[in-house]
Amino acid sequence: MSLPSVVAPRSWLRDTALFLGGQLTAQLGTSISSYAVIWYITLKTGSGAQYSLLIIASQLTMGIMAIFGGVWSDRYWRKLLIIGADGMTSLATLLLALYFLRGHDTLWMIVLLLAFRGLMSGVRNPAVTSSLPQLVPKRSLLRVNSLNSAAQSVISLGSPAIAAVLLTAVPLGLIFLVDAITSALAVGLILLVHLPRLGVTATGVVPLEDATGGASQVRSYGHEIGEALRTLRGHAALLRVTIVMAFMVCVVVPVAQMTPVFIARYFGTEQWKLAAGEICWSAGMVAGGLIMVAWGGMRNRMTLIMVIAVSWVVFAAGMGASPTLLVFCVDMVLWGASLSMLNASIITSAQEQIATGMLGRVMGLFSLILNLSGPIGMAAFGPLSDVISLRYLCLAVAAIAAVFLLVLRLAGGPGKPLLAPSVSLPSDGLGV
Repeated sequence: MSLPSVVAPRSWLRDTALFLGGQLTAQLGTSISSYAVIWYITLKTGSGAQYSLLIIASQLTMGIMAIFGGVWSDRYWRKLLIIGADGMTSLATLLLALYFLRGHDTLWMIVLLLAFRGLMSGVRNPAVTSSLPQLVPKRSLLRVNSLNSAAQSVISLGSPAIAAVLLTAVPLGLIFLVDAITSALAVGLILLVHLPRLGVTATGVVPLEDATGGASQVRSYGHEIGEALRTLRGHAALLRVTIVMAFMVCVVVPVAQMTPVFIARYFGTEQWKLAAGEICWSAGMVAGGLIMVAWGGMRNRMTLIMVIAVSWVVFAAGMGASPTLLVFCVDMVLWGASLSMLNASIITSAQEQIATGMLGRVMGLFSLILNLSGPIGMAAFGPLSDVISLRYLCLAVAAIAAVFLLVLRLAGGPGKPLLAPSVSLPSDGLGV
């Protein structure tokens, strides 16, 4: 059932800019410190198993917490959830910075920080995703999501180079300190955003400040998660996307996440080479986001999503067969572009199809599925990469994914369409 709009009646451009600006500020510090940690561990140990431990620590905790974060996002004030998550992330990172600056250097402390960050991301991410439809007119959601993805990619584009310079010039503890400061700045920016609370009434979702009586009914987690499951099952197209993405994240994405290890083993351990791979990936994501901003995507989101899923088979095989770093980097550009386009399409589809008061729980459930699929794949591919050639692993997962997509196509036909709204909406000031 379509629910009434909850877009704030004031200037949505200002609030959206502040809102996304805060999240991008936090991402800048997190991205720099993440690349520094990845290369620090890669160059120090060279172990695929230890590298996969970092990924698992972050993704597993994020996935577990996301289901609770999704419920909280629909039950409590989303603005407060985002502020709390960013604030606690800043504090935890500051403590780790002080720990390293005092001369300590242990892997398990980094793993603990990544695990805690994953918990906070599980709280923040559903709140951020479900807040955007409150701020942005529906007809502009795809372009705002694409522009946000492009901006995130610009940060990722510069972060590897910044991290490489900082890692050779300053202690790792100071890099963590930068991360803590940017998370604190994000809290300051989100405080300036007008983001009303939501309440559930008999007629739909309205801002709590405008709601009357019984707006914050207490429900059990089991009931609310069950509602999210029923909602997802009731959207055949979104369910299909969830199944496809869970498989791809489990089987294909782990080899993409092993790119630093791949470069170090086959092309050299120089930091500029590690940075080149990440920069090319991020450059592709920038390009993909800008393409979606200019193009607007297909009305049937499912078509583009499935085309991109097929392209990942090609990119995984291309990674394994790359004879030189240049060919590898071209593959990373294309893969990054496809990921940016995929993210914008999936997030926008959910925001278009799911009622605002249910969106947090559904996105939390989606995040749970993907962030459990990722660690399962990493738990297998990390140790395997220490005993089997990464090139062979890339080719193997490409073959497995190709068979899966072919079977899905034969069994399910073209699948349900995932159509964008076609209703005529008032101008939003951007002319889009």
